[in-house]
Amino acid sequence: MSNRPKRTTDEEFAAHLGVEKTDINTVSSWQKKDRVKKRLVKGPAQSRSPKQPQVVRKEASELLCGKKVFFSTHAIGRFIERARKCNPPLEIGDNPEEKARELLAKSKEDQSVDDVDRVKGLINNRFVDVIYLSNAGLRFILKPKDNSFVVLTIESIE
Repeated sequence: MSNRPKRTTDEEFAAHLGVEKTDINTVSSWQKKDRVKKRLVKGPAQSRSPKQPQVVRKEASELLCGKKVFFSTHAIGRFIERARKCNPPLEIGDNPEEKARELLAKSKEDQSVDDVDRVKGLINNRFVDVIYLSNAGLRFILKPKDNSFVVLTIESIE
């Protein structure tokens, strides 16, 4: 006796899959059956591509949970520099930190940062995960510290 799997007819295989009619030839191995089954279930090639999940961007207030936020001098300097380069330029006024806080409060989670940049940021921040928030063409990078957050820098989003 051979160890070969039993050959299945199209009708038997269609009944096994629970489909009415298939246009497959006789299939001899279970691997081929699984591939055919996946093709039949998923449909044409276009529908087999993974669907992009619906991404919900969290509000800054939800991420920060009412904790205090401190701005580094570097972050304020970058804010002044990059707010003037925004299109249209942002009105900073006399107190740039106040304007930065206002924008930060209205910002949302920035999920456009790719994995490579996230890993670089993780290494640069001594393996402490940071939060990316964006608003008005600016990206705020926050690092949790004790029971608060520190804005490390503010980047412009291109």
